[in-house]
Amino acid sequence: MTTATVQPSRRPEPLIDFTPANEPGQRVLFTPGPVAVARSVREAALLDVGAWGEDTFDAADECRRILMTLCADHPEFSAVLLPGSGTYGVEAIIGSFLPRDGKLVILSNGVYGERLVAIADAMGVDHAVYRQDETARLDAARVDAFLSEHPDATHVAFCHCETTTGVLNRLDELGPVVARHDKRILLDAMATLAGYESGPGKAIDLDGAPIDHMITSSNKSIQGVPGMCCVISRTSDLESGGFARSMSLDLPAQWTAMRQRRRFRFTPPTHVLLALRQALRELETEGFARRVERYRANQRVTLDRLTPLGFTPYIEEPHRGHVNTTFRLPEGVGFDALIGALIERGFVLFPTQVTREPTLRVGSIGAIGPAEVHALADAIEDALPAVRAAR
Repeated sequence: MTTATVQPSRRPEPLIDFTPANEPGQRVLFTPGPVAVARSVREAALLDVGAWGEDTFDAADECRRILMTLCADHPEFSAVLLPGSGTYGVEAIIGSFLPRDGKLVILSNGVYGERLVAIADAMGVDHAVYRQDETARLDAARVDAFLSEHPDATHVAFCHCETTTGVLNRLDELGPVVARHDKRILLDAMATLAGYESGPGKAIDLDGAPIDHMITSSNKSIQGVPGMCCVISRTSDLESGGFARSMSLDLPAQWTAMRQRRRFRFTPPTHVLLALRQALRELETEGFARRVERYRANQRVTLDRLTPLGFTPYIEEPHRGHVNTTFRLPEGVGFDALIGALIERGFVLFPTQVTREPTLRVGSIGAIGPAEVHALADAIEDALPAVRAAR
């Protein structure tokens, strides 16, 4: 069964195998986390396995192996799995690797930059915050000047893609600046790892920027279900034992347990792990480059379809990533009414406002393709007259 509004004669085949409707399991997610996942990934999570048996050990080993291929199997890095949401992983990176006498510079141009600040505050970590307007990527020259004011800082943390707005902070611009100040990067790559190319000269280049640790989660561009952090860490830092400020979020301890005994330190979310393995297998099958291009195609269709309907991009093209696209609403269109109308038609977008202006955020990642984006645009076009009339 295909999406009702898709015309196969002129549009690509849908990736979903159901008709969108306002029913559990039939709503299509256009949010960058959690994302729409393939039925095969959901089915993998139906299996019961023991937490301390070979089934779980083998699944974790395979997940870590495929994760490293995302980084071109860089010999100086290792993959660590940690149960929890992506924020757990971000907190684990800061808490495990910032020295007790260290200082963190946080670069913020959105909600997730401010979440880094909240984590540092909660941990009592010495930090300084560089803040910038949410509509533009972090300015390398201004960051350079800010770092000059904080020579005692040891690490710099920022979000690669601020999905609150869709701004992409460029590693090729910021990396050399951080390196020149002899500091190391803790990178929130939540939505970009597996959603952007990795490797020499690519968007995520572990040699082109002084990255020591970066984090994604199972429910972003990997296209798994929520519940597992995927951390790529410099092996030498893992071997050093770190500076853990939390017993359960101690990344070096987790890596040591996996290296020595192939196991998690505490009961893992086994169903999430099996879904993650299936999602990573499907990522390998699709191919990293093809996945990135699919996401880019999703964004192109989003822009091509929604702009003529009066939705104007909130972020200018030079600053915009392709993980999601944020739009200003057309005149006379209420946010809550539009979101409600789309849910009735089987499409889920971000239900809350997080930007300073009223905006609509449309995700491009997940097990969706241009056909699903066309179907969403059809639903928006269909809903607009009634939404305007309700004002």
